[in-house]
Amino acid sequence: MAFMRYCYECGQLLDVFESDCDAIKYDLLDKYIMEISKLYLKARDTVCSHKRILRGESHSISSQSEDLFALLLASYLKEELLYVNQQLSIVDESGCCVCKSKPDVLIMKDDIALNFIDLKMDLGYNRKKFADFCIQKQEIMKIIHEQSFKTKNGKTKEVLHGVIDKKCKYHIPVITDCNIDKKNLQIIIDTVENLEFVEIYFLTSGKHLNNYDADMLDGVEINYLEFKRLLDNLRN
Repeated sequence: MAFMRYCYECGQLLDVFESDCDAIKYDLLDKYIMEISKLYLKARDTVCSHKRILRGESHSISSQSEDLFALLLASYLKEELLYVNQQLSIVDESGCCVCKSKPDVLIMKDDIALNFIDLKMDLGYNRKKFADFCIQKQEIMKIIHEQSFKTKNGKTKEVLHGVIDKKCKYHIPVITDCNIDKKNLQIIIDTVENLEFVEIYFLTSGKHLNNYDADMLDGVEINYLEFKRLLDNLRN
């Protein structure tokens, strides 16, 4: 394995980190990226071992990646509750549903929804329409701020109630900035820069984690400063 320390903003490999990055435990982010690469590798196999059964298309690893990302965030957010893949019904004063939302990770504290996390493996599937997707999320966030919501505990089905914080944002961590051309990537970045309640972060660069090299992680550049920016935004 060969991890490189990379600054997404300046596009430079870093030998020395800025002093304000010291609080990040880099091994936890490294571990998360390694786990994702393992999931990609395992996803190529069938769930049943048989020499005459072979998979063409890999299994999806999205749900497992969400669980692991919540675990990663829990290492830094010490007091908040993290709900994974939680369906929310946003309601008005009369109790009627205004809209629904299902963030991959919902960050809560004291019945207040503080932040939504929408984890993406890459943007290749929606590269030409993702900027519009972000604009739509911006409009939704403006509507639901300070609105009540209800949801259900995934295990007990107990109905839970809460309120969307007036500063709640829609955060989009993307595992890799690969599998998308530079033109469409820049359009997305430029679009999100002008959105008040939507943020996007690219956690790795250089090479897609889902590759077929002998060392899948060789050449993967981990963007620690992007992860730090996410944590800073979640803590504010």
